[in-house]
Parts: sequence; structure tokens; C-alpha cells
Amino acid sequence: MFSRQSLEALSDILSDDYFGPLLHTLVLGTDHLTTDLPLEDPVPFEMQMEAPAPCEEPNIDTTKYRTYLADQNNLLSSGLAVAYLSSIFSKAKNCKTLIIDDDHRAWGANFLKRETGVYPTTTLNSLESQDFIACAFQTILIELTASGLRIETFQVYAGCVTVPINPEILSPCPVLQLSPLPFATSRTNLALAVDSGDNYSLDSETFESRVESRSFHKISQALSLPCLQTLSLSVIDCTEDDLSWIFQNHRKSLQYINLDTVNIIQKGGTWNSLLATIRSQMQLRHLSIENCFQDEEDITVHGNEMIPSSISFQFRRHLRP
Repeated sequence: MFSRQSLEALSDILSDDYFGPLLHTLVLGTDHLTTDLPLEDPVPFEMQMEAPAPCEEPNIDTTKYRTYLADQNNLLSSGLAVAYLSSIFSKAKNCKTLIIDDDHRAWGANFLKRETGVYPTTTLNSLESQDFIACAFQTILIELTASGLRIETFQVYAGCVTVPINPEILSPCPVLQLSPLPFATSRTNLALAVDSGDNYSLDSETFESRVESRSFHKISQALSLPCLQTLSLSVIDCTEDDLSWIFQNHRKSLQYINLDTVNIIQKGGTWNSLLATIRSQMQLRHLSIENCFQDEEDITVHGNEMIPSSISFQFRRHLRP
């Protein structure tokens, strides 16, 4: 997780002559403490699904909790996180995959549970949490870029099952203004599970009407990875043009496309038109479309002629032929 103790431990492990070279995949969790004490012990979504536990009010050591909260906030404000990440990325010579994930209990979370009486949270239900994750995310990208580490797979799954990371967290990042990115030519796999909706209801824990696609539009225009082979997009509101732009901008290398819970917004184009574009202009090996929508309605595909030939193609759920 993004804490001083976890980053120190990871840096020490990477310094080891035996264990250091064995790191090929690095997963950074979004676990963090918040100013408001939790009313119940936070549980990552994946753990809730595997073994749901009854909610009990935690017995929190307030003094220790506040101490670790101050330490967490100082990690970013003091520049200490920059120093740790610089050291980590400089040693992780064999790391090819970077994942930001909130579905599992991060390394270091159990330590905070023992110390404070409560686990850190992974949700983004407050502006404080969103600001912390945005700052941490941008710090990670900046240091990754500065290191010159040539990762091949970059995946962002944080928040996609609760309050998804908004692309606004990505778009202001100065790293994305660099052209080309130092690791752009080595990237062959990209997965983003984000949400472009600006409004959501905290009371019902469900999203309100999501029709704004400005944020994802910025990502679609900025994305340029010459060697990208696999692209996975989840929980996104967008236009046909946004998707078409990404696909065609990477058509020379792109072979596998996976779309899950993608909604083409009202007056934003159609899936039929997008499939026709893919059929005529793309040379894919595999196209997967699962749980996707047209203006929040089930997809209607008119005729098999829209389905690209010579590729493995699958629809799942919410499809009306």
C-alpha cells in the first residue's frame, strides 16, 4: 500500500541480490486513512464477495490512528514518497507490469489494523480520499517516467467496483504531456477501469445518469502507445468517436480489445457504426464486448455483417440481435 512502512520494506527487498531481480509485477494498493474515523472496518470488494463478514464497530486507538494519518499525509507533502518511489523504480530492473488495484487487502494493511484497531479504506467516497489517490497516482506516474523503466503492462483497477477513479485524476498529470513517454514504446498491454461520470449518489451507492464524456475524451486523445497489443476498458461512458480514435490510432499493433460495461452516450454514435469501422479498418485477433450499453440501454446489433470476420468475437449479456 502507499505508506511509508510498505515503501520502505519494498525498497529493502529490491536491494537484496536474490529477491530484487525476481520482481516482475508490482501492485500498488489504494488503501489509506481518512480524517473521519470509520464507523465499521473497511473491507475490499473482492474480500466481501469471497467471505462476507458481519459489520462490527471497530475498537480504534484514536491516538495511534491520528499518528499514522499524519505520517501518511506527510509522505506526499514532504516529498518522501518521491524519494522512495525513485529508489524502488531504479532497483526494479526486471519489473514489466505495474498495477493499481483496490480489490484486495494491500501489504501493510494488517500492520495498520494491529496498530490502530481498524483497516485502512480503499473507497473514494470523499473528496479527501479522491485527492489523496489523485496525488499518489500522479506521483507514481511521474517517478515511473523519470526512472526510464520500460514496463509492458499497465493496469488501473482502483475504485471500479465502488466509486471509480475519474479520468480527471489522469488528465492533469504533467507526465501525460510528455511526447513520447519513455515507456511508451515498450507498452503492449493497457487496462483502464475508470468512470467519466461527474456525479454519483453517496446515499444509495449507485451512479446517477452518466452522460459526460469530457474526461475520457482527454484520455482517448492523449493516448499514444506504438506497441500496444492488448487494450481493456471497463466502466466507461464515452462516444463512438472516442473508442474509434483509440482503436485507429493503434491499429498497426492492436490485436486484442476487451470492453466491459462500456456505455456509448446519447447522441455519441452507435455500436453498429463502431463495429462497421472495426470490421473495415482493424485487423484484430480477438474482440470481447461484455455488459455494454447504448445510452444505458441493451445493445442492438443489426445483422451478422456488422461482426468483424476472421477474429474471435464474443458478446455476453445485454444483447438483442
